[in-house]
Amino acid sequence: MSTALAQEKGLEDEIPVPEKSPEILVVDEKDIQSTSLDDDDSVQFVRGEPVIRTGKDVSRFAVDIRDDGDEALTFRSMFLGTIFAALGAALRQIYLFKPLEMTVSTVFLLLITYTAGNAWATFLPTRNAVEGTRLAFLGQALHFVNPGPFTLKEHAVASLVASTAAGGSSSVMNFAVQRVGRLSASY
Repeated sequence: MSTALAQEKGLEDEIPVPEKSPEILVVDEKDIQSTSLDDDDSVQFVRGEPVIRTGKDVSRFAVDIRDDGDEALTFRSMFLGTIFAALGAALRQIYLFKPLEMTVSTVFLLLITYTAGNAWATFLPTRNAVEGTRLAFLGQALHFVNPGPFTLKEHAVASLVASTAAGGSSSVMNFAVQRVGRLSASY
């Protein structure tokens, strides 16, 4: 019911009428880049750095709004993530029933994935190595295997894959308990 109609019927005080309906804002990337993030006077700066107090401050000062267009899901990121997930899970499963239980830290996986990704990008040939030679037909395959420098997005994907699966399977405990129960029942 509109506010004018509510005033005519004398229902102005009885029915709360929203002044403005929620709208979906469509923002162009150029508008975001042209706006200044420092236009709010309520932000406190200490030694030139903003003090982050709210979620708005986090999105304004801590999260990068830039997207460089790099690929995140590459063969390299998935391969490294899968290999380190398998190694972490195997280590976890082997030491699950030992007196000293061993796990692989996600920080270790993060660091080892970064090191392996940079080594991969440095030592494996890229498409540029075969351009203009008789092996130029291998350019697409080399780009698939090594698209160039190891990017932040690839590192994030590989680290997420590795840390998610490196905990091992918790269902193994169920099978172990069932087997122990069968062994003790037979004695």
